[in-house]
Amino acid sequence: MSYRYIFHPDAQQDYEEALIWYAEKSLLAAENFVTSVDQTLVLISNTRDAGEMNIRGSGN
Repeated sequence: MSYRYIFHPDAQQDYEEALIWYAEKSLLAAENFVTSVDQTLVLISNTRDAGEMNIRGSGN
């Protein structure tokens, strides 16, 4: 299952500012930044219930 994610407005602004900063340094750095964020969001989306399952299983 895939999930859709939406950045909080402050996080969106931070992301855009960071992307501009990286792009000013190096286009490769900017591409790597975007790839890293995308991969992290996919990982979070694919494991988003892991923490909830872990809490339920802990006896709390």
